Amino acid sequence: MVERAITNLTVRVGDTGTVNIPLIGIVDANAWRIMANYKQYYVRSFTIGGDAWVWLDSAPWHLHRAKITGIARGFSRDPQAPMLLPYVAPTTDWIRLQRRIPVTIVLVNPPPDGTLYMGADARTVIFPKGGTFR
Repeated sequence: MVERAITNLTVRVGDTGTVNIPLIGIVDANAWRIMANYKQYYVRSFTIGGDAWVWLDSAPWHLHRAKITGIARGFSRDPQAPMLLPYVAPTTDWIRLQRRIPVTIVLVNPPPDGTLYMGADARTVIFPKGGTFR
């Protein structure tokens, strides 16, 4: 079952559409995922299909079981460059921080009512190779 929700509907009678200017936001509940940015030295022990736990700020006090579905193989160092590769902003401008690599995570059993919020905050814990849970 494909579930979608319309959000940010700003169309009114008499409005006209313009190319490349969105009028309606549609959120696909089946496309929901978590993008977690991990330090470079952590991701070397991650694997696709690896186990994770997720705490959603929109549904606190419940840990969700999750799986790694992607680990970025490249990232942009320039926020102004065309977005062919993901850009992860450093957390401060005055000290050199280790780069973060985007890791894609999906819930194993998402809430049956589909109440997940795109753009909401989450916290993740990923177990290294060999560190599984049941």
